[in-house]
Amino acid sequence: MAEQGTILETVMHLQCLSIETYKFVGLKLLEFTGALEEVGLFFCVLSEKKQEGYTRLFQLLEDHFQCGFILFTKPLKPLRWEGALKAMEDALDLEKRLEMVLRIVYFQASDYEQSDLCDFFKTHFLEGEQKVLEEMQAHLGTVLSLEAQQEQSQHLQFSLQPKD
Repeated sequence: MAEQGTILETVMHLQCLSIETYKFVGLKLLEFTGALEEVGLFFCVLSEKKQEGYTRLFQLLEDHFQCGFILFTKPLKPLRWEGALKAMEDALDLEKRLEMVLRIVYFQASDYEQSDLCDFFKTHFLEGEQKVLEEMQAHLGTVLSLEAQQEQSQHLQFSLQPKD
């Protein structure tokens, strides 16, 4: 069971990291107008949903395992803004890691025949993870499209400059 505790703590850490990351990305993207503002709102709402899930998960683990799980409050590394595309790629990577670790916990709980824990993870996390990943992919497509348009516009402006 010690291995399960470590994996659960990893879930808690990734869940906390996702809350902070998505809030950071969302607030940064809200500074823009148009499609990026919409993507920013998506991340702000997602951050709130992750916070609710984190709280539920923390309570379940405290009740179920009667042990002191670490309540993570800060990400491992400070968040830096490196542009919308990099932020989207990092967020998608984080969500994929979180989904993978949640699946590991789900299958371990299944192996230990802990149906209440399995039901909790399936209902509150796994069923929504695929939808979140699909939405992130769609938003990544939007950001990629905007980046391509911006690059094309800059190229056009440069090519229209008079030659000396």
